[in-house]
Amino acid sequence: MKKKYLAALALGTLLAVIVAAGCGGSTSSSSTSSSSPGTSGNKEVNLLTWGGTMQQTFKEQGWTDKFEQETGYKLILTSKDTSAQMVAQVTAQKGDPQYDVIVCSEGPLSLAADQGLFATLDESAIPNMADLVPGASHGNYVDVYADCAALLYNPDYFQKNGLAAPNSWADLLNPRFKGKVMVSAIGVTTGLFTFLEMANLGGGDINNIAPAWPKMKQLASQVSTWPDNQTPFEQGFHSGETVIAALSWTDGNTMVRKGLPVALVIPKEGSYADTAAGAIIENAPNPEGAQVLMNFLISEGFLKNQTDTYGKGSFNSKVVADPAASKYTLTVDMVSKLKQVDWKTSYEQLPTWTTQWDQITAGS
Repeated sequence: MKKKYLAALALGTLLAVIVAAGCGGSTSSSSTSSSSPGTSGNKEVNLLTWGGTMQQTFKEQGWTDKFEQETGYKLILTSKDTSAQMVAQVTAQKGDPQYDVIVCSEGPLSLAADQGLFATLDESAIPNMADLVPGASHGNYVDVYADCAALLYNPDYFQKNGLAAPNSWADLLNPRFKGKVMVSAIGVTTGLFTFLEMANLGGGDINNIAPAWPKMKQLASQVSTWPDNQTPFEQGFHSGETVIAALSWTDGNTMVRKGLPVALVIPKEGSYADTAAGAIIENAPNPEGAQVLMNFLISEGFLKNQTDTYGKGSFNSKVVADPAASKYTLTVDMVSKLKQVDWKTSYEQLPTWTTQWDQITAGS
C-alpha cells in the first residue's frame, strides 16, 4: 500500500525541496557554454529521464548506439518513474550534480529552472534549437515533445456490450465499469490531470477544488488500483480486468503498437498538455557532452522517431509525421487545443490535495 503513494508523496514535497535548495549555500556559477570543445576528455554523458518510451527508444530501438556512432559519446541513461522523483534528485545534488541532462515534464522542471538548477542554453553550441517552433525555448530549458492525458478503453469490450466509445472524463465514473477502471496515482502527471478533470466535472477548477472531492469518492469506488508506472495498465488491458483508464497519450499509443486491445480518445472536455522539456544541469559533469546530447534530443531525426513511433507532438518544426506510422499521432492542431495547467498553484496545493486523496483512495 505504501508504494502506491510513493510518487504522490514525492510530488507533494517537490516544491518545498526546490525552494529550500534555492535558499541554500552558494554554488559555482560557471555555465555549460564555458567549456572549450575537447578540453574535458570525458566521453560519457548522463541522461536522467523516464523509463517507458524513452528507455525503449534508447535501449530497445538502438538509439543509444546511434547516438554514440554519431557523436562519439557514450550515453548513460538513468530512469525514474516520475518527473517529481527526477527533479527532487537533481535538486538534492545541487552543487555536486551527477547528471548532465534531464528530460521530464515541464511543470516540475520549470519550477526547478526558476531556482537556478539549469544552465543557460547556448544556441551556437546547440544548433538544432534554431529549428524549434516559436515559444519552445525558455532560456535554460527547451520543450522537446508534447503529450497529454487521454482515455484508454478496450474497443472489443465496448463493441461486444453494445456500448458507445467513451468521450468524456465522466465515463470513468460509470457504475458499469466498477472495478475495471485504472487511474494513475496523483504523483504521476496524468493522475494529477485526472484529479483536476474531476474538479472541472464538478463545476470547480484548480482555484476551486472542493467540487473535485465528491467526484473523487465516486472514482475511488470504481478504480481497481492507482499505479505509478505503465506496466499495471498493460497487464490490466491484456487480462481484460481493465476496460477503461486514464493514462498518457503516448503510453496508450505504445500499448496499441504492442497489440493490446486499446483505443485512445481525448475527451470532449479537452485534456491538459504534458510537455516533455529538457535542460542541462548547472555545473554538469560533462558540459560539452551535455550540449551534444541536448542537440541530439531535439534533432529532426530523433523527434521524428518519437512522433512516428509513439505519436508524440514534436516541437522541432522540421518533423513531418508519417501518416502510415500511427493513427494516434498528436498533430500540431491537436497540440494547439490542449489546456495548460497552472503548475505553480498545483504544486503549492498538492500536499493538501495528496492528504485528502490518500484518505479517499486508501480502500481501493
